[in-house]
Amino acid sequence: METLNAQQALHLSPQNYLKNALSLLRQEQLQDALQSIDAAVIFSGNSPFYIYQKIRILFNLGALQSCSQLIVSQLEYLYKYGSLYILCRSIDYYQKINACNLEELENLLKNVHVPYCLASIYKELMLQKQKPFLAKARKAMVQDHYPLCIAYSDLYLKLNPVTKDLVYMKAYSYHMLGQLQQALPYYREYLKLNLKDPKAYIELGAILLEMGQVSEALEYFEKASYMEPTNKEYLSYIAECHIASKKYDSAIATYQTIEKYYSTDIQNYFNLSYVYRKINKKHLSKRYLKKVRQQLKTKY
Repeated sequence: METLNAQQALHLSPQNYLKNALSLLRQEQLQDALQSIDAAVIFSGNSPFYIYQKIRILFNLGALQSCSQLIVSQLEYLYKYGSLYILCRSIDYYQKINACNLEELENLLKNVHVPYCLASIYKELMLQKQKPFLAKARKAMVQDHYPLCIAYSDLYLKLNPVTKDLVYMKAYSYHMLGQLQQALPYYREYLKLNLKDPKAYIELGAILLEMGQVSEALEYFEKASYMEPTNKEYLSYIAECHIASKKYDSAIATYQTIEKYYSTDIQNYFNLSYVYRKINKKHLSKRYLKKVRQQLKTKY
């Protein structure tokens, strides 16, 4: 084959590079063929397709080690920018070469930041038109299998527009896994999609409080309470922020507001007793403990 000069190369399309690579393969000019497919990858606006073609070529040539290494190096890129079909086909080629067990394949996908649930479903996804990712994400969340919920949510969002339910599932799953920094942006996004829902403000405020960002948490709790002024949970969160900031008088005032609406609430009595004890007002602390005992006798 005559080497293409720079001017000629500029006029070749990625598809032409691919055709040229296949022609060179038939002539057993392997090195030139691989260079041609590499050029297709570089010059294409759809490089995942041409990366996949190179994977196929290497596999069919029997260059299994090189093919396997290429797949591993490109899996994350194919997940981010390629189709789900190409991603699953690439996983299939890797599995044909390496014959991994399920755990090994899952670990590989985790290491390259690809949803690990593909390890068990990639074959069926190559054949199915309907992708049941949403149902599987919901099932995983109900079963408290939060990593799996995140994995299926990621796959759903690869194919579908963002929904508030999916954003919440990811936020909650990261939260339950103790990965607060990962959960926080999803809670913020969830709020943007639910600005009229006080619970969205509470969810965001709660994780901010857990992260020690008390002043910002208080802002969201107060916004929720403005929407539902008599909600005991929202008021309790506000009082908790005041306690965290050592603003005990403000906490007492908030608990007293709760007392106006819920005059026999045992937990609120405990909270008032606790705050009065913090400021050394033992008489008032004991008074509310007495109310607790009286209320318990009434109930039980």
